[in-house]
Formats: sequence, C-alpha cells, structure tokens
Amino acid sequence: MFMSMITKATTKNYSELLKLSKLLDEFEPQKEAEIKKALDSNLIWIVKDDDKIAGYCLIELFDSNHDQLPNSIFISELYVVEPYRQKGIGKELVQKILNSHFPVQYTYFSLSHDPEEKHLTDFYKSFGFEVVGKTKGGNVKMIKNI
Repeated sequence: MFMSMITKATTKNYSELLKLSKLLDEFEPQKEAEIKKALDSNLIWIVKDDDKIAGYCLIELFDSNHDQLPNSIFISELYVVEPYRQKGIGKELVQKILNSHFPVQYTYFSLSHDPEEKHLTDFYKSFGFEVVGKTKGGNVKMIKNI
C-alpha cells in the first residue's frame, strides 16, 4: 500500500510540476508563469513517492476584484499521476487544502471543471462543495463555504 505524505512544493519541484501540469492541460500557454507564481506564493501541495511527484494540488487566491469568484480560494489544478490514482491521493490533497489556514478575506473555496467530467462533481460534493452555476466559459462552478 502506498503511504503518502503531503508537503508544500519548492522551486526544486518546478520542472516536474510544469511537466505534470502540461499533462493536465497542455493548451494553456501561461503554464510556466502559473507554476512559478504558485511556487513563489507557496500555493502548491505535493505528494511524493521516493523522488517522484505522485500528485499535486495548486490553488490561486482570488481577491475582491475577481469577476466570477471574488474572495475565494480557487482549486486551480488537482492532478494525480496515473499509477497512483484510485488510492485516495486526490482526496488527501483536497482535504489538506480545506484544512489549511488562509487570510480571513477569503470566505469560501471555489473551483470549476469541464461539464463532461461528471465524476468530478460527485468527487467535490463529497467534500461539501455545491454546484452554483456555470462559468463564462461553460464549466461547472462549485463553491464550499469556510
């Protein structure tokens, strides 16, 4: 059985995180900047198996000026490497985020996902997230109050 330990990512993890992030969504040209910003802001949690990242979760903090999800802690990327799926790593990562402390101006957690990925709605509902509509891009929009 795989025993996981979740830690914050460091700049040493940059290239591996970038590679994994591109597997999740290769079509986002701003991936490098997003990963660097998240690392600089200490907003990526990782699970490692030996020296390899088995999964990660990247969040963004949206301020009061965000047009769709103001004052929220946005779960931007959650990715578990194929051989490690179905072992609870994704659940552990989300739970770690939900149990972390953030500045008081952030009043809820938020995320969005492709409507074709219906299993994600159920996955996040298991943590208490609720569907609150769709984003401007047509993705499912979910929130969970702190």
